[in-house]
Amino acid sequence: MRLTLRTLLAWLDDTLSPNEVREIGKQVAESPFARELVERLHKVSRRRRLTVPSSNGPDGTDPNEVAAYLDNEMEPDAVAEFERKCLTSDVHLAEVACSHQILSLIGQKAKVPDVVRQRMHHLIKGRESQPPAPRTVDGHAASKMSAPVGPRPVKQPVQPWVTPLPPERPAWQRYGPVAGVCVLFLILIASAWMSLTPGGAASGPGAVAVLDAGLPQPNPAPNAGNRAVEPAPVVPAAAAIPHPDLAANAPPVAPAEVPEKPAPEAAKPDPDKADASKLPNLPQGAAAVANTEGVLLRWNNDARTWERLDDGDSVKNQERVLNLSPFRALLSWKSSRVELVSETELRVFSAAAGQAARFELVRGRVVLRDTKRGETFMVTFGTRSVRVTPSPDSPVGLEVVLSRPAGAAVGAAPRLRVYSADAEVELDAGGHKDTLASSSSILLNDAGEWTQETAQATPNWVADPSLPPFDKQIGEQFVKYFRPKRPVVADLVEAVDDEQADIRRLAIAALGAVGDLSMIVPVLNNAESAVSRRAAINVLRQYLSRSPENIKAVREQLNTEFGEDSAASYERLLIGFSPREAREEATYRSLVDQLSAAEVGLRELAIWNLEDLTGRDNLEYDAANPEGKGLKAWQDLLRNKALRPAAGVPKS
Repeated sequence: MRLTLRTLLAWLDDTLSPNEVREIGKQVAESPFARELVERLHKVSRRRRLTVPSSNGPDGTDPNEVAAYLDNEMEPDAVAEFERKCLTSDVHLAEVACSHQILSLIGQKAKVPDVVRQRMHHLIKGRESQPPAPRTVDGHAASKMSAPVGPRPVKQPVQPWVTPLPPERPAWQRYGPVAGVCVLFLILIASAWMSLTPGGAASGPGAVAVLDAGLPQPNPAPNAGNRAVEPAPVVPAAAAIPHPDLAANAPPVAPAEVPEKPAPEAAKPDPDKADASKLPNLPQGAAAVANTEGVLLRWNNDARTWERLDDGDSVKNQERVLNLSPFRALLSWKSSRVELVSETELRVFSAAAGQAARFELVRGRVVLRDTKRGETFMVTFGTRSVRVTPSPDSPVGLEVVLSRPAGAAVGAAPRLRVYSADAEVELDAGGHKDTLASSSSILLNDAGEWTQETAQATPNWVADPSLPPFDKQIGEQFVKYFRPKRPVVADLVEAVDDEQADIRRLAIAALGAVGDLSMIVPVLNNAESAVSRRAAINVLRQYLSRSPENIKAVREQLNTEFGEDSAASYERLLIGFSPREAREEATYRSLVDQLSAAEVGLRELAIWNLEDLTGRDNLEYDAANPEGKGLKAWQDLLRNKALRPAAGVPKS
């Protein structure tokens, strides 16, 4: 089979037989021009803001020509001219490639992500987008005037589609059911009231009169205090039995001799306990959102999605909350507060007796603030639990340390680092106790033992509760993308296309935080932004460090986006290389060869690993435009055997 543009499109869209696929694949592998054309087809098909071909002018194209070319019905003499036009114009090439891709999907069930479907729904405009009717000088509508002179224009603007309003229902259908329910509710209340107060007698709140059977009921005065009710002298009655909460073991007293029960002594306030009137009301939750100026999310297990929380919202027992970078959020238990710093995920639990707060620190950083004397925090991370007892009014920082050995697909077990600000902190990890001195840090290792670290200044995120000026400024711009009653993922997808590199970086990091890999993996091949590609690489490598299950999720998404052959190369470069592989010349030869790969994502991952292993900068290499002195510089270093691992810890 001859390699032409049409056969190349059929090969890319998988519409050929297996034998033809192998034949065309072999020809593409042997032809540098064909490989370059394949990369160009991928690029123009995903390029934003690319217009359609003009229908007139020297470069104009009739849509029927595209259809005839794709159906193989174009005259042989015109095929060469049409392909030449496509090869010299990105607009025409994208038109042919996208049309062929759409035709190849006919008869197949297209996979449309839920986020894309919801975003398309938001593109529909309502009645407010319709232009107003033209009016004359005297204010009368133009439709009531005489017909305009001259022919009516042929082309009319297409009005957006609007869902017709449903017909209004009658009043009895709209308000009748509600009125019926209200009437039934009032009847039930009246019947309950009548059954509880026979004969109009009112029972006192402090005592219950027990009457002899068969005797008429007395009508005593309401009991205002904690005294027994005196029956009327004509009707004999049993002695009043005090309420069990007030006097459970009190002996029966004759009606005439019942003394007035003294009022209980007022409880003395405890100076070490917080004022209950100043604490948040948590009738249905384990904690409450005390303050958040950024984006704090809660996992909705029923809807299987993240939803945004506001100040005062309650967080129930065992619910997950996620704070996005670069913001801070404050959660309040009954007598304590915990501050979430940057990207942090917690699982909230109800505090047990004697505990100020209880939570699982899944990842990220928290600060225990406004602590009281003797308060104990129960913190769970990984498979371990730690009891933290800070000094009064001294902030304590907790940080989960996630790491992955170089070249290993599975991350290491999480560790916990504790920072003290200006006072001692008592720690207990399953019997392993230690005391952390002021202005120092300590690490809980994999064996459950504490390791004192070199004394250093307390980090700013522990000592200072305010955001740095840059984080505050960029956060104010980032939070504008989050709109009420809209999925969080839809807001983040919109922010990925922001003009500012820092906003794109925050959006990609947030997509990784909520676990939406389907929106991150395609960014690896974003030829327009090196910042976005690097942010996606960083997020995916951190995602691999969270749990062993994440490597499977990343592999499935890579297979879906790039196919199994290319996905294996992406996965290998994302995982990285072990210290032993970093000393082998074959590793650097493979990476330098990947600098000329067909896909920009592979080239970006290759230069990332070269910088990581050697400690060099990119030597002016640009993954989007690989040809140049940057590529030659890396090839010369490989030829001279000057590529070797750098001393120190890799930056990833």
